[in-house]
Amino acid sequence: MILLFALVLVGSIILIMISPYAILIIGALLLTMVIHMIMKQNLLKKDIEEIKALLMEEKEAKRSLEFQTNSKVAELPEALAKTIEWGPVRADFTRDYDLDSQRISNVSMVPFIGEQCVMFQLEDGRWELPGGTLEPGEQFMQGLRREAAEELGAELKSYYVFGQFNCRSLAEKAYRPHIPHPEFVRLVGYGDVELFGEPLNPPDGEQVAAVVLMDIEEAVSRFEEQDRHDLAGIYMLAYRIRAAKS
Repeated sequence: MILLFALVLVGSIILIMISPYAILIIGALLLTMVIHMIMKQNLLKKDIEEIKALLMEEKEAKRSLEFQTNSKVAELPEALAKTIEWGPVRADFTRDYDLDSQRISNVSMVPFIGEQCVMFQLEDGRWELPGGTLEPGEQFMQGLRREAAEELGAELKSYYVFGQFNCRSLAEKAYRPHIPHPEFVRLVGYGDVELFGEPLNPPDGEQVAAVVLMDIEEAVSRFEEQDRHDLAGIYMLAYRIRAAKS
């Protein structure tokens, strides 16, 4: 920036010597530089504010472990107490988690509206857990907001982490080039959402056919009917922890 000002100063002197319109030209150059600096400062301020907001959300999420108030809440559903196989991935669930981990590549959530769970069904009939793989350089809260809009047509209002899957892939290559391999972390939490419209359904993702609100018993039953006891366990555990918190 100092070098740029020096060049402008030298150029200004030369212009004054050779052109009667030099003052107008110099003024225009200086005005352009001032506008550029103001825009850059505003963008920097916006970035700083977003980072602070993310840190506050992470701090609030960290408190979720404090809500293990009785054995019923702390007890893991049977399906989460053993190693789970997702294709080439082996995953072990734990109530401990590390929000600063550089191994976080996936994030999931159990969404609620009031006392009801939000579920979504893919075009092939499968019920799934909202969430997915983070994009390059994406913070996990940013990823959650994106996934909520894409899969649910919803705005994320809150999020509380209550555990993570420690995963190890047996595949030769990472699922996507930017994510950790072969070991990575999938954060799991719950939160409140507000539906604003249809799922965005980006063309490069799995297509959502329906978004439905239902009681926890029905949500668990839907997952168990398709032999996804792991997802049923996640929904039930999220429901218990949320109820204990309130």
